[in-house]
Amino acid sequence: MALASNALTTVANVKSFLQISVTTYDTLLELLVNSVSEWIENECGRVFKDSASNIVELHDGEGSMIFPRQWPINSIASIESRSGSLGAPTWTAYTTNDYTYDSRAGIIYFATPVFCDKQNIRLTYQGGFLTIPSDLELACIKMTSKEFDKRKSQGVTQEGVGGGSVTWNENVDPSAIKIIQKYRRFS
Repeated sequence: MALASNALTTVANVKSFLQISVTTYDTLLELLVNSVSEWIENECGRVFKDSASNIVELHDGEGSMIFPRQWPINSIASIESRSGSLGAPTWTAYTTNDYTYDSRAGIIYFATPVFCDKQNIRLTYQGGFLTIPSDLELACIKMTSKEFDKRKSQGVTQEGVGGGSVTWNENVDPSAIKIIQKYRRFS
């Protein structure tokens, strides 16, 4: 197994956090990093890593802004509006005078409202983080580490050894949840 292209951290960083120096657990850690990264992306409804090639998305024209699915926006190749039928569309390019964009927030603002229709705006762009933000990577590392530590205790809610006990919290670490919520779009 290898790390997926959307992995939010590396096995080396998780091993450092867990203070593991052997390679015995590398395959398991790759699986966990991939799973946690996918879970975080699904929770946030977005892809985080920079797209290596252009992304083409269709958006509904519904006023004066659109929200690309992968942000921050690194570059816009084109924005076009559709006229004609879905089966035989005619695409007309907007000029850079017709829109502005907030690259960090991932919002494109049109100078004049866009005609309301289904999938009548075609956006071609590159987006995503060139470097994963350190707080987001830390959330992934913490969640991966927790899953690694819990792997032998699946289904157990409390363990005791030598007079001490550990109670496993089934929920995600609250500090990781706070970080993840910062990267979720509510639109």
